Amino acid sequence: MLVISVPFGGVYGIALGTVISTAFSAIVNMYPNRKLLDYTYTEQFLDVFPSLIISSLMGIFVYAIGFFETGRKPNTNVTDHNRNWQLHYSI
Repeated sequence: MLVISVPFGGVYGIALGTVISTAFSAIVNMYPNRKLLDYTYTEQFLDVFPSLIISSLMGIFVYAIGFFETGRKPNTNVTDHNRNWQLHYSI
């Protein structure tokens, strides 16, 4: 899946391909739980949903740090990534 996504946007294509691949893998891995443990897709999703929301909010927050500090699109150099990482883990 990831190799197929490279021509569709380079790094961004790989990132999107990873999200799609992970979602598909999660559904495939949920199937045995549904059959063997009578643990439905809905119950499994509701168990994962709070963590998904928290991690999404954290990602948005870390990405937005660059906008608040400089007033422009975040830089992609190592210094900015280190600063964002340090701020994230200091909270």
